[in-house]
Amino acid sequence: MAKITYKNGFELAIKVMYGEDFGLPPMLLDARIEETRKIEELASAIELIESYNNFRGKAVADALREMHNEGLIMSAAFGRENSPVLYVTVPYWTQQRTTSTDEEERRFTPEERKAMTLRIFAILQKVEPDELDLYNEKIRAWWD
Repeated sequence: MAKITYKNGFELAIKVMYGEDFGLPPMLLDARIEETRKIEELASAIELIESYNNFRGKAVADALREMHNEGLIMSAAFGRENSPVLYVTVPYWTQQRTTSTDEEERRFTPEERKAMTLRIFAILQKVEPDELDLYNEKIRAWWD
């Protein structure tokens, strides 16, 4: 049995979910890890997956960083639904953003949330998911 080395929980989860890429048996074909603050660590773990059909780990990680840096998301979840999947959630309140600081708390207007959603769709379209849609209040990108 191969020994799994990892820097943090995100890397461990990715290596377990995508075992075949790391000399391990594929163990979790339907699993996700979710994060609300340590988006850079999650993105770095996603980069470990070089490719999976049309999925490119580095490109998807960079897209996640872009959404985070622009303050567009309140959480991100990455994993597998057999193939790679990424879920992001648009915040309702300013303090829910993954980049939130000690700013004044206010609710985003419907127009602001719609603009954030459209921007997220534009960013994710660049990484060519096979499916990109809204799913239970989350934006879902899936690569077959």
